[in-house]
Amino acid sequence: MATDKLILSIHDSYHSAFSQPVVYISLFASLVFLLTLFFTTKYYGIVKTTRQQCYIMTVPVSSTMTLASAYFLYGFFTQNGTWQDKIQYVLYERWWTVALTVLFTTYLVTDLVLGAIFYPDKMDILTAWIHHILYSIALIWVIKMKYTQLFIFACIMEAPSFMLALGSLNKDWRSDRIFAALFISTRLVFHGWLEWYFALYHPNKEVWKIMVTALPVHLFWFYKFILQQIRLAKLKVKAA
Repeated sequence: MATDKLILSIHDSYHSAFSQPVVYISLFASLVFLLTLFFTTKYYGIVKTTRQQCYIMTVPVSSTMTLASAYFLYGFFTQNGTWQDKIQYVLYERWWTVALTVLFTTYLVTDLVLGAIFYPDKMDILTAWIHHILYSIALIWVIKMKYTQLFIFACIMEAPSFMLALGSLNKDWRSDRIFAALFISTRLVFHGWLEWYFALYHPNKEVWKIMVTALPVHLFWFYKFILQQIRLAKLKVKAA
């Protein structure tokens, strides 16, 4: 009986979260937008290389998530009170945080499907397949738990992805220094602060434990970036 009640409780919580009109409306709108963007730019030759195809959807999605997070963070930091008082700002979700979380989840799944078909050479096992699948599962849990506001709160960490995507679409837009500055300030420093803050003040202690699982991935990516910069520096020395 206890097991049956647990199963029913889990089913009800998922049904309650995913039966919201904002969820399926956002899902439909996100799919239409992403597929239209990808196939339109591909058909008209706006994106030509597989690398450009790989990042064309990332630009609008990562920029949207970054701006939404910046807006949310502004509201958080301009609240009066102590750190303990400020936690109230992130304890309830808004309709638009749900919509944007659905957008990002849809983007991850769409990227996997289109990547497998159109740019499989860019789909790394760790940073694409494993990352996207685990990320999608985590976001489904976020929607179910009604924690979408926490996800948007953390999405300032999408700023480096936006910079990376811009540089992938056009080499003239690439800036390794800006990327490094954004990566260090958001995915390392801000991420560390976020873990500290949620560990101390969020009532659900599972939140920071789940978020901390992304930190090793960020550290690994930064390690790969450093290796890339060392390799490029050596090539410049040889060329000179």
